[in-house]
Amino acid sequence: MAFRRKLAKAAVWLTFAWMAVVAGFIVWAKWAHDNNEHEVPTLIAAVDDSVRTASSQDTGLLQKLVLTSRIESLGDPGATDVLSVVPTVQGAEPFQFMVTDDGGAAIGYRGTSLANDVCVRSVLTPTGTVQTSRASCSVW
Repeated sequence: MAFRRKLAKAAVWLTFAWMAVVAGFIVWAKWAHDNNEHEVPTLIAAVDDSVRTASSQDTGLLQKLVLTSRIESLGDPGATDVLSVVPTVQGAEPFQFMVTDDGGAAIGYRGTSLANDVCVRSVLTPTGTVQTSRASCSVW
């Protein structure tokens, strides 16, 4: 009987320990999510600033991006990947590119060290303006 009592007591303590681990994980996940959300405006600003600066320094950037995309779409194995030509952003990586209906360029960036796994879309219009906002990582 004493062995069963010790076994039952150990089971109760292990259950409490497991519940504490689960509760700790939930608290950590909430903290990580909140921290990530606080970094979203910084990510948007970083992407916007990078695309805006690159566009002002290279007035032919839009044409270069569109041309590179068109050449790449022809399937030439030696074609340059358009994502290697887009402006770089510290804390984010480009993952998607699209030419808009009006001839602009839409670049999708995914946060790496800034707002991890949050996606932002920056649109460089033919008039030279840049519009950056949070976007879905899968639906464009």
